[in-house]
Amino acid sequence: MKTAHTEIHNISAVRTLIADDSPFMLKAFSQILASEGIFILAASATDGSQAVRHALAIKPELILMDVHMPRLNGIEATRYIKQFPNETAYTASQWCGSAGECLILLEKHH
Repeated sequence: MKTAHTEIHNISAVRTLIADDSPFMLKAFSQILASEGIFILAASATDGSQAVRHALAIKPELILMDVHMPRLNGIEATRYIKQFPNETAYTASQWCGSAGECLILLEKHH
């Protein structure tokens, strides 16, 4: 008999990229993901340009992207990453200036 607990153990680890310019937030998100047991931190980035490079290189399944970062903000980094075919889920990790900014970040571009 399959249980929810059994199903969780059959799931392969979700490769995750965390992009945030705050060392505190990088550590906090890493610890939260590690405690869940099904996420592995494949890479971390401290600016949007670095996030784009990592995303294209490792093709993570989940990206936690801060909106406000140096060099390239999270919205622009996400737009760039989404130009390439993948099955990545995106989320704004914090500090959206408005609900509209968050929706832009998560919007599916065709």
